[in-house]
Amino acid sequence: MKTSTRTETRIETQTETRQNRLEHRLGGGVLYDQPLSELCSFGVGGPLQYLYKPATTHQLREALLVSAELAIPIRFVGIGSRMLAGDWGFKGLGIRLAGKLAQVEVDPQDDRYLLVGAGCPIETLLPFALERGIDASCLAGLTGSLGGALLAGDPGYDAELRTMIDSAEVIDREGEVRWVVRARSQTMARLGGFAALTRVRLGPCDPHLDRELARARAKACMEFRQAFRPEGPFLGPIFRNPEGQLASHMVDRAGLRGARIGQAQFSLVQSNYLVNLGGATARDALELMDLATYRVKRKLGASLQLEVQLMGAF
Repeated sequence: MKTSTRTETRIETQTETRQNRLEHRLGGGVLYDQPLSELCSFGVGGPLQYLYKPATTHQLREALLVSAELAIPIRFVGIGSRMLAGDWGFKGLGIRLAGKLAQVEVDPQDDRYLLVGAGCPIETLLPFALERGIDASCLAGLTGSLGGALLAGDPGYDAELRTMIDSAEVIDREGEVRWVVRARSQTMARLGGFAALTRVRLGPCDPHLDRELARARAKACMEFRQAFRPEGPFLGPIFRNPEGQLASHMVDRAGLRGARIGQAQFSLVQSNYLVNLGGATARDALELMDLATYRVKRKLGASLQLEVQLMGAF
């Protein structure tokens, strides 16, 4: 019994020391035990041990460095719908970009370009960009941030999005901050070689852009995407589209459109999404995804790859 008590005391002391060092390095901006259910669009998830919202590249770099030094697992918590948080939460540091890293502005050094934080919401970026002569209408109707859209690499918009990128600011795995020019930014869809994407330079602006035509295109893109997106708390797209096929059609052919476990259900609108009918758990969602993977493999001989990210303990 004494050994158990001493072990518990030692663990508590180590945790307190780690928290103190984390607070010291990050300037006291760390939040504790935040419910992941309030940070993710599916509305499920246990407590997040630490949450930090860096507003500058320097603050984000410091968070990455101190997490590595203290061996604290780290995950980015965006504003989109492609993350499933576990019912038992996440023991580590969650990062949600804020301040300059979640805003868009005209580049103060060259007003032909825009500086966009990786955490900037698409719905904020789109009208700002169109007004200044950058046709980003291919993003209309997407949930989440510019960084999330870029890193997802969805073929529905990825090629067009990358043509707008002049350069991108990244933090590499050694903690160095550098800018990557357009020729190399094409590899960023899976962020190979980088620890974090911080800002993107879009442009140049086109003073002759037909803004009315661009707005009409944005409206059409938004209506198309919204027609296939479920209402209420949802998760998805769940699976990547295999080359030449749609994951939603494969789920349909496996007989799982509308399939339900607990309060999680494959959407009747578009079966590459899950909906939370109220009170769903992460385990419900995970079991449904596993079922789809198994059924598609058995019936169609194809392998589905997850598009959503799993975070924490289930």
